[in-house]
Parts: sequence; structure tokens; C-alpha cells
Amino acid sequence: MPRARRWVAGCVAVALAASAAGCRGKGSDRAGGAADDRLVIGLESDPTNLDPRLSTDAASSRILDLVCEGLVRLGADGSPEPALATSWETPDEHTYVFHLATGVKFSDGTPFGAADVKATLEAILDPAFASPHRGALAHLRSIEVRDPATLALSLDAPYAPLLTALAVGVIPAGEAADHTRKLADGATCTGPYQVRSFLPGDRVALAANPNYRGPAPAIPRIEIKILTDEATRSLELRKGSVHFLLNGVAPDRIAEIEGDPNLAIARTPSANTTYLGFNLADPTLADLRVRRAVAHAIDRESIVRNLLGGHAVLASGLLPPSNWAHDGDVPTYAYDPAAARKLLDEAGKADPDGDGPATRFALVHKTSEDKLRRRIAEVLQSQLAAVGIGVSIQASEWGTFFDDVKRGNFQTFTLQWVGVTEPDMLDTVFSSKKMPPAGANRGRFSEPRLDVLTERAQTILDPAARKPIYDDAQKLVAEELPYVFLWHEEHIAVMTKRLQGFELDARGSFASFAKARWINP
Repeated sequence: MPRARRWVAGCVAVALAASAAGCRGKGSDRAGGAADDRLVIGLESDPTNLDPRLSTDAASSRILDLVCEGLVRLGADGSPEPALATSWETPDEHTYVFHLATGVKFSDGTPFGAADVKATLEAILDPAFASPHRGALAHLRSIEVRDPATLALSLDAPYAPLLTALAVGVIPAGEAADHTRKLADGATCTGPYQVRSFLPGDRVALAANPNYRGPAPAIPRIEIKILTDEATRSLELRKGSVHFLLNGVAPDRIAEIEGDPNLAIARTPSANTTYLGFNLADPTLADLRVRRAVAHAIDRESIVRNLLGGHAVLASGLLPPSNWAHDGDVPTYAYDPAAARKLLDEAGKADPDGDGPATRFALVHKTSEDKLRRRIAEVLQSQLAAVGIGVSIQASEWGTFFDDVKRGNFQTFTLQWVGVTEPDMLDTVFSSKKMPPAGANRGRFSEPRLDVLTERAQTILDPAARKPIYDDAQKLVAEELPYVFLWHEEHIAVMTKRLQGFELDARGSFASFAKARWINP
């Protein structure tokens, strides 16, 4: 079985015994807590789509980690591991043969087989279906069902990221065959849980999948509450009506949480990258001098120290430092307002009144309504104003904001890539051939030299040989600056001490909730 080179991310296991102060009975953390066996998770934003063929946002992906399985799953460090495929071989660089688990059923009792994988992949590949995962599977030329437990994939060229792309959840052929049918409210899958209900803006209810082939989850029901207000999330956590938050507590509340005898905190470096994105279709932002000026105008260290409580490291590119392909030896843009003003002058964006109130030009910056993200946007607004760039902030609820980003309806925005483990993300995010809906190049960056590098890296299966190519790609992205890379935030999970067995990894996956359990008093 092929083995990808692993990068070290670490995995924090939470297995804490309950104290007398922390337990008031099974399923109830304290007065007012839920008197049942539900695990209640608070999320700061709505999942946008619970169809695994369509979802890309973090909230949807974390829920689908519990509901769906692909041919492979991504381990704690992002490496592909067996899932619905128990093993595979590559008779040549253009062919993968997968041997599938037998006796598997979907949550509705339908038997799983190779035909379901074929139908799922064909839906993703259909341009009319407009799956954002289509670009990652573009090299697939044929999908052959050899028997119900054997599937062969033929490629038009060697493609190193294929296994990572095949982590997408598989749905029954009957659901996948109709390419006009998009299952935004929840697909039928083979994972440990199934979606029982989805009320956008309110909650998602999961229940244990009675047909799951593995051990039944010890926690039979999970309720995911959508809590967009940080103060509300913290309050519900403290009173016990929410049992778990991932990155849902403001950094300035962490010290307060640490003093709560009923709560535990787990931390680990994340594979997330926060960035400021540009729309390069805008003539002003298409000028590299303007983008570099913006980068020099931002005091990232101050934001990390004062707004993130120091729980982040500065980013030099898309790949986090723990990624095996990361190259930190790239051009960076230190906080230097004088250099920013000089670059703007060179770009013909003169300051009309020196230190006066008039601006060189104005931008609309989009962000979500999350309180912390809004505060970060306000600091960026102030820092850019100091070099003469006017910024108006447009904060929207998550679904509207994310839809604007996907459609290219922005000048600048701040967002976070979650779980950046496969270095081919450099192609997905920046290749000129991966503009939506074929990929996630939402800023319309076009650089032929980068396309050559990322496409070459895709054809080389040896990670050691891929690494120098990705080094060159990262240097090129840093020079051309389609993003201002801001920081890699630390994962901080806060939970009731009665929860045992959840593992916090660099991807921020929810998958280990299937192995978690309550501690009885």
C-alpha cells in the first residue's frame, strides 16, 4: 500500500476524570444542563452544505467527518488511511486498484459496493453538477467496477494527490445518479452517525447509524447548535447547555475558562491558515505594488498579541510550518508603513492631503459577523487608513459572506483555510485552471509559472522529489502575493470534564467523537 510522507502535527488526547464539582449526573453537567445522553456541540457558523460532493467549509466538513466515509480517510497528520477501501495497489503510475470493505451498509440499510463509489465520482466529475471537488479529480479517465468489492481507476497522467482527493464521502448510487439532485440537508452515508435533521441557523441533529459496521458510538446522539454570538457560546458552555466548543471562545476569555473546575481545555498547533484575499479582477488590486503595500501596512504581530492572545504563529505562506512541504525561506513583508506609502506612491496612488483625512483610494472589505473576525477587520481598517487606504467593512452572516467569496463578489476579505495538509492546495487555490467552480482560486490569480510548477509536482509520486518543486511554488506565491498570509491560529477546544476520549488534531476534525464517551459519576 502506498505510503505518503508524514508531517508531524501531534495529537492531543483528552481523557480526564470527573471531579465531584464537575459532575451532577449522567448527561447533566450542572443545574440547567441537558438531562439526557446527548453531546451538545456549539458551532459559530452554519454548515453550508451537508452533501459531501459539494461541501468545502469547515463547519460542514467537521460534521461530515462523523457522517460520511470515502475510499480513504485523512489521519491526524493528513495522511491517507484505509476507510471504505481496505487496501489498494498501483500496478502502474496511471492505475489504482481499490479493494473495498465488504458487508458495509449505508445508514438506510442499502448495501455498499463499488457501483456507489463510481456513481459518486461520476457526479463530482459532471460539470453540470458544479462540484468544487471536480478539479481534484480531473485526471480520472475511467472508473471500472470489476466486482462489487473491486474498483479500478485509470488516470491520464500520474497524479500524486489522488488519494487525498478520494477522502470525499461516498453516497448510494441511487442518490448520486441524478446529477440535478443536491443533498444539502444531508446525504445517506456509511459513517458512525447519520443526519436526522438540519435547521439552518439553528441546529443539526445526529444519531448513531444503526447500520454502521464499526463499534456503535458510546454517545448515541449529537446536537450541533449554531451559536453565532461568542458571548452566548461562552455562557452556554459555562452553564452546561453546551458541552464542547472548538475555537469558539474569545482569546480574552481563556484565562477565565481555565479557572472553571467543570471545564477542560486542549490545545494543539493547527493546520489552518488565516489570510487576506484580493480580487485580482479589480484594476487597483491587480497592481502588485498595491498588494505589497497592503502587506507592509498590516501589523500582524500586534493583532496576534492583542486580539488572539498570542495563540497563533505568523504565516509566511499557505502551508503551515508542520507541513512536510513547508518552505519558510520565502519573501515576507514586515510591518513597515513607510515602505507601504512609498509603494503606493510608485503605483500612482498619491495621498491627496498628506496626513489629512482624504484617502488614496477606497476598498470594501468583507468578513463574517463573528465578533472576533469583526474586531480583526476593524484593526486592519485602522492600519490601512494609516497609509491612506480607506476601508469600509461589510460584515454578513456566514452563509452570505461565504457565498460572496465563492462567487468573487468582493474586493478584499479575510478568511481561513482549515486543515491544510496536502501541498497540492497550492494548485487548488492558485492555479489559473482552478477558478470556481473547478477549484478555489476565488481571487482570479493567473500566473503561468505557478501552473507549470504545481502541475509538474502532481505527476511525481515521490514526496522527496516533489518538495523542491513546492519550494519554488511557495517562493513564487510569496513574490506575487495573491494573498496576504496572516497567521496560523492554535486549535483551542473547551469541553466539559465529563467528556472522555476526544482527540484534538491539527485538522480540527470531529471524527473522534465516534469514540468518545461520558464519564459516569
